[in-house]
Amino acid sequence: MNMSRAAEHGGRRLTLAGHIVARDAAPFVIAEIGVNHQGRQDVARAMILAAARSGADAVKFQLFDADLLLANEAGLVDYQKTAANAQSARDLLAPLQLSPEQLRPLVTLAHAYGMAAVVTPFSPALVAATVDLGVDAIKLASPDLVNLPLAQAAAETGKPLILSTGAATWAEIDQTLQWLAAARDRIILLQCVSSYPTPPDAANLQIIAAMRSRYPDLPIGYSDHTRETITGALAVATGACLLEKHFTLDANADGPDHRSSLPPAEFRAYAGLAGQAFAMRGGAEKQVLPMEEPVRR
Repeated sequence: MNMSRAAEHGGRRLTLAGHIVARDAAPFVIAEIGVNHQGRQDVARAMILAAARSGADAVKFQLFDADLLLANEAGLVDYQKTAANAQSARDLLAPLQLSPEQLRPLVTLAHAYGMAAVVTPFSPALVAATVDLGVDAIKLASPDLVNLPLAQAAAETGKPLILSTGAATWAEIDQTLQWLAAARDRIILLQCVSSYPTPPDAANLQIIAAMRSRYPDLPIGYSDHTRETITGALAVATGACLLEKHFTLDANADGPDHRSSLPPAEFRAYAGLAGQAFAMRGGAEKQVLPMEEPVRR
């Protein structure tokens, strides 16, 4: 389908573990488990079950090797300094990593609960291992939008590719889409603000509509780093068809991401509000509804 035909039909449609991701479909909600499992498989299993019960369509994990990913000089950003007892980024992340062998049964468990499994690899060397897990899609984090070796390795897998765009410019997004032109029919683009947490007045949801206009063939979503339960619904009302939200069992737990994550009850509200927003959004065609006919007559 060419770009104009795709736009005419509401953009491209992708299916992840039986769930449709498309501009005219109900929002696809990802519970970003990230490193909130604390490096423990038992916690990760509990989180998958809680995510399924909280209305998530997918769970997302991160695959990284702290020694491979980070130089010894890599520092911490402010939110990491206040949320974890670590002196360096490597010290922070090393205890939080899960190996491919540990992630494989978690992917299987997500599928057993009817959810898609998405994984973010942080190094080109880990892309093949990511595919071998049986994932439904690969997600690239915002800092890797301009990481050409990683982006190309991910695109060459043939998997659907979700790209976050936090801290990026239009020119950088355009450049990445040019690099990945051969995989464009498998790309989902996410508006994102790379701040943890993101203040509500910095959520910048209007970019979703701008992306829909600039890239009419692509499904557009929102990677949400706010603490609010309403943000996803507002993003859907603006045109997002995919939401990614950090998920935790305890927002007060030690770790870099818990404080910008939603616990199960709040995540359930988040997903529910997003679904309501989609139902209320309706279509773009102005027409007389059957319920309006008496008043019209």
